[in-house]
Amino acid sequence: MKLSEICRSDKASLHGLVLDEVPKDIPENLREVSVVAELKSGALCPEFVTKLVTWTIKCKPKGVYTIVEFKDLEPGMVSRLILVCGNLQVGISLVPPSVESEASLSQYKQVLGEATIALLKFRGSSPYLYPVCNYLEYMAANILCGVEVLEPKDIYTKKTFKDILTPGAVDEIKTSLAEVVYETLGGKDKFEESVKVFSYATYRSVEEQISGNG
Repeated sequence: MKLSEICRSDKASLHGLVLDEVPKDIPENLREVSVVAELKSGALCPEFVTKLVTWTIKCKPKGVYTIVEFKDLEPGMVSRLILVCGNLQVGISLVPPSVESEASLSQYKQVLGEATIALLKFRGSSPYLYPVCNYLEYMAANILCGVEVLEPKDIYTKKTFKDILTPGAVDEIKTSLAEVVYETLGGKDKFEESVKVFSYATYRSVEEQISGNG
């Protein structure tokens, strides 16, 4: 489906769209779209970026969340793409390989690893990055609440990742991501400490706002 055709649908979420042109009108019930990135020489095509900027400006007052989907990336391309999308204030989705093999899964784990490092080092308002942020949320929930399993609640995560990847691939990805997180942040203990400190700081901030002192 093309972005210009969104008025033909009454769904609140539309995914995997081709960003052909920005539609004149946006359906009132639309809340989320994902568009497939157009790349050239390892970077987003200028024409795609122009249309994406126009779209995000148009849909912001409507509260429509936009995700840019990337497929078959090379690990070295990831950090710059995250920077660009972060500045555009759109979500990022690193879509799993269409054909799961040992080679494709290995490269996908490398891409996710580079994405995790870039995200953890990102300065400013970092973009939501699927599926890395999903797993970081699980890791934090495990530390704070002892959660062993955190099932995705949003349709996009279920459809794009949970329903596509085999359980074995999911386990490999989780293990790989955890290793990258610990290595980047100085070890498992450091990660757990940072989660608890952030949680406490957030709690104090909310408490102060409620009491009127924030």
